[in-house]
Amino acid sequence: MLPAYFIIFGGGFAINFLCLFAVRKWASARGFLDHPGDRKIHTHAVPYGGGISFFLCFFLTGIFYFLAVKMGWLQSWKTDQRLGWRYVFEDPRTWAIGFGGCCVFVIGLCDDLWKLSARSKLFWQSLAFGLTVTFGPKMSFFAPWWPIGLVGTVIWLLL
Repeated sequence: MLPAYFIIFGGGFAINFLCLFAVRKWASARGFLDHPGDRKIHTHAVPYGGGISFFLCFFLTGIFYFLAVKMGWLQSWKTDQRLGWRYVFEDPRTWAIGFGGCCVFVIGLCDDLWKLSARSKLFWQSLAFGLTVTFGPKMSFFAPWWPIGLVGTVIWLLL
């Protein structure tokens, strides 16, 4: 039996590969394109929707992981409490990361559709990352004092 990480990584890679091409084809067919301009480096129209592909990949890989554990493909993870699906899906940090990812996805999609200003994108992304880091993981190895870890993590995520 393959190690569990290889199965999840391989499944996620395959899902991402398929989603990327499907979303590119869908965006091109519907004219959802970013056209060249003064402040852009591309010389031909490029399909929007990379965030859609990434979001679908993340969501579908999570479902693949859940099913792989439930179907018994990842037997070693059923017995290890730290790696089991209950631990991952009941951990509030998982939900905080999922919330932040959903927020960034929506902000990126809104930017693709309505061309948000850099200031408004920065504001909404900072708010989303601030909430994510408040309830989820934050850097602690550089700054044992939690406000510095919170601000450092938000800045790291924005970069």
